[in-house]
Amino acid sequence: MEEHNKTPHTEHKSEPMPDIGKVDLKSVSPDALKGGFGDVIEILKMNQAKMDAVAARDGEGITLALVYLVVGQLVASLGGAVLGYTILGTTFRTPIVNALIGGVVSAAISAAVLYITSLIAVRVFNGKGKFPAYFRVMGYASLINVVGFVTMVPFLTAISGIWLLVINYKALMSVHKLDSTNAILSIVLTVVAFFVLTYLVGMIGLNAMMAGGAGAVNYSAV
Repeated sequence: MEEHNKTPHTEHKSEPMPDIGKVDLKSVSPDALKGGFGDVIEILKMNQAKMDAVAARDGEGITLALVYLVVGQLVASLGGAVLGYTILGTTFRTPIVNALIGGVVSAAISAAVLYITSLIAVRVFNGKGKFPAYFRVMGYASLINVVGFVTMVPFLTAISGIWLLVINYKALMSVHKLDSTNAILSIVLTVVAFFVLTYLVGMIGLNAMMAGGAGAVNYSAV
């Protein structure tokens, strides 16, 4: 009998997406928030030892960090409703409901951007850390966004944004063990990916609106 050489068939298994960490709102208490606020200050001071300590709290999950991130965005968004924006001597105020919705949406986008940054660091640059550890550091730091409440001093928002970028850079090196070049590239690629996704979503929405408009015109012409 003739024997045929059989090559073993190996299945390619795709790597699972990084775990986002546990969220347990029951663990959020006034004492936890008070204690965490001290950590927020130290991280904003770029205390490397505190960044490492917060990143290492695997049992904490991402709940407290998520709360700080949401609070930062909500407070910043509410500034437009309470203080308003003054343009050429005229003050415009955002409706409170719109401000609240905007804050929640901004928080969701911020969390998604952090996830993408961590994913790029791990998948593209072989980062060693885990997303929950990285998110804890950045979530705590994101409380700095509350300065956006003071709408009459817009440069505060710019300063806080630059400050967060620097902390992000340091967090990528300390948590994901990236070198300085790969940490910068992770941030740059995230920005590029964000703008590409924003453009695609905008184009899809525009096409849908145009299709809907054309349908309305065709229907009215019948």
